[in-house]
Amino acid sequence: MRPGKILFLLAALLLIPRAADAQPGVFRMMTAPLRMVAPGLPGPRIGHRGRHNRKAAHARQPKAVATRRGAPAAAAAPAGAAAAGAMAAGAMAAPGGQTSGLAQGQDTFRARGEPMRAEPGWAGPVYWPHASDDLFDYVFGGAGEPFWGRGGRDLADAVLMRGSKTAEDEAELCGGRHGDDVSAWQEPVAQAVQPTDAQRGAFDGLKSTLAEASKNINAHCPAAKTVASPTQRLQAMTDRVWGMRQAVVLMRAPLEKFSGALDEQQRTRFANAMAERRDASADPAAANAWMQLCADPSAAMAPWPNQQIERRLRPSNEQRQNFQTLQMTTQGMAQQLMASCPKAPPASPLDRLDAAEKRLNALLYAARVVGPALQAFYDSLSPEQKTRFTALGAEARTSRR
Repeated sequence: MRPGKILFLLAALLLIPRAADAQPGVFRMMTAPLRMVAPGLPGPRIGHRGRHNRKAAHARQPKAVATRRGAPAAAAAPAGAAAAGAMAAGAMAAPGGQTSGLAQGQDTFRARGEPMRAEPGWAGPVYWPHASDDLFDYVFGGAGEPFWGRGGRDLADAVLMRGSKTAEDEAELCGGRHGDDVSAWQEPVAQAVQPTDAQRGAFDGLKSTLAEASKNINAHCPAAKTVASPTQRLQAMTDRVWGMRQAVVLMRAPLEKFSGALDEQQRTRFANAMAERRDASADPAAANAWMQLCADPSAAMAPWPNQQIERRLRPSNEQRQNFQTLQMTTQGMAQQLMASCPKAPPASPLDRLDAAEKRLNALLYAARVVGPALQAFYDSLSPEQKTRFTALGAEARTSRR
């Protein structure tokens, strides 16, 4: 096995929840990509969709639902997210004259109320507008909502071509609000810490690394006026997250060196250097609301336009099965992303950087797992169906304005 595959396998295994916490069906689905690079792992062959398996899934569903209803309240969120995948499984396997699950949609989840939701992660073909700002604001200021709001819903929006606006100002969105000027984070730190001459070298090293990291993130954006297909959008998401992960890796050593050079009082001031700039800093519960956003199980239940897809694409049975796999994979990865949410707010910039790296690793893995399922579904569509599928995303973007 090549070293690259080994590294991918090890990174992926870190993201898989304990067997006691994972739903069996979701666990098998998530480990399918690993079995492709490590055939010795147990589990069914990826892509197997036999009638026996579909009947068995239906037979197990009532028991699974009963189990979830009797579970403790602490387990309600993960179980609810897994239920989204179970509903998709039962709904989509409807060949012949039976009622198609595509026509059922996900109105059940909307009826449960409107939970706190992140802003859209897409602006035209651009994923994660102002990504460098969101990363630096979180690491140095603890403002977590913009950073941790990016997650499972973005996977569905990539597939379904949804977003907040067209690409008219995408050049501005690809860069941070401050461009490559990182003084917005340097100056508060310098004022709070007041580095000594002996610490100045470590501080200057951190400043130059921030500028380099910002340029690296901003470079991972699509070309101007890109017209992207769903597969290209998911690749753009992968590239963007990869650029952010590279920036985090680049930042760690200089940040650790600077933090290590500080005394205890300076570290405390460093951790709170930008706290006064946060609107929610006076209210700890509001300041940490991003944790609820990060672990929100509704991210695994992002609405899919199943009725419109059935009506406009008139998919064949094979296409329905491909769509089922895509929907279940996307929802399963969205649920899995909740495992990368911190259990408590990291206190120091270095701890926040480590938490951000874990999250970016999880996002990168999720996007790469969804990729093959999306490619299979999209390749199965005719040119006319692809056009109609893209039009659904344009309608969704218009409705968000």
